[in-house]
Amino acid sequence: MAQIPDDATSTVVGVLVYSVICLLGSCLVIWLAWKHGERISYVNCLGYFTALSTTCSIIQQVRLILYWHDIMIGRFEHAKTNVDNPEAVISNAAIGADLVLYYIQFYCYNVLAMFVMFWAFALAQSVYGLNEKPALKKLLNIINRSGKLFSVLFPLVTVTSLQSPAIQQDFGGFLLLAGQPLLCSIGFGSIATLSILIRYILSRRKLQKLNVGYGLPSSTKESDGQLSRPRGIYDRWLMTRFMIAFVIMSVFEVTIMLFSLSARKNIAVDYQRANPDVSDKRAKQDLVLFMPGVTASLLVFLVFGTTRPFLDHMKRHFFSRWRRSAITSTDALPLRPIQRSQENEIYRVRAPEMSFQRPFHETVVDSPDSRNMKAYGIWVYGGRPNPKITGEPSYI
Repeated sequence: MAQIPDDATSTVVGVLVYSVICLLGSCLVIWLAWKHGERISYVNCLGYFTALSTTCSIIQQVRLILYWHDIMIGRFEHAKTNVDNPEAVISNAAIGADLVLYYIQFYCYNVLAMFVMFWAFALAQSVYGLNEKPALKKLLNIINRSGKLFSVLFPLVTVTSLQSPAIQQDFGGFLLLAGQPLLCSIGFGSIATLSILIRYILSRRKLQKLNVGYGLPSSTKESDGQLSRPRGIYDRWLMTRFMIAFVIMSVFEVTIMLFSLSARKNIAVDYQRANPDVSDKRAKQDLVLFMPGVTASLLVFLVFGTTRPFLDHMKRHFFSRWRRSAITSTDALPLRPIQRSQENEIYRVRAPEMSFQRPFHETVVDSPDSRNMKAYGIWVYGGRPNPKITGEPSYI
């Protein structure tokens, strides 16, 4: 049975539902990126780690709901004996499974910060055209690819190093090491973002169009005009989206640092208490503190999951299925062989000679063979032509 106070039930439901919605946002971004053939793009990497952190947050919320009294008593006793321990400060005196879940979330936040920093450098290279120069192209490609691996490994090293007893004895050194990835992201990422803004302002003053080739296929068409690869996942608002994401991520990182300071105050207050605080007010406060962390998942979807390619794919996959199920789809009736007109180079079918109860009408559709770029007419009855006949993609 849940130990959470009854007066905090509404807060529990609201925060938990909000967290699930945020998790769905990350999962949707991951699914969309996979559908477009992007497995390790920066967008998908952000989706992976926001989904992981939000999942851990939901698990921690469920544990807090079920074992509220037990967790608060354990935190109280831990805070009383470790009031000066920096690990207790940044984790809000979490112990056991809650401490493990906290470190996973903290690791994910650091990874996200590093991803944003290296992405900023990749965009700056594209804006200034550095990645197109033969002397730098190979080196920058190696750096960009290694950046993703470094973004995953460096926070892992810092978080693992925090478990050292020698480091935990130095309060300032512990906090500095814990915030190293976040500080690097804000510092170096701001430099790269500022360089992009300068380039944009200069291009506007010269009435030039800012050319951003990042994320675009190197060759979108073959010599015969056919598409050689799927459409990319970015649109022309990539720079604006990234600027928004960087500002939000910076605010998010500062919030994490401020959370550590507020946690230290909570531990100091608990140290003065004779008994643990298990009131409904404290329960609401602790639950609301989960919201900033899970919001990162929702922001990834709102910023990068609403690009034109993603919106088009969601529209085709979700809404086209509903519309097609509401409309009767019938087979086209090519009662006579398709004949080719020598005059206008259009494929057509003669009017059917058979009599049916349903009304016939003729429609002209593009040829499924995109190499000849021709059109042909077909006769249908009672509804829309069958996608297998017209060559349209079916999402049913």
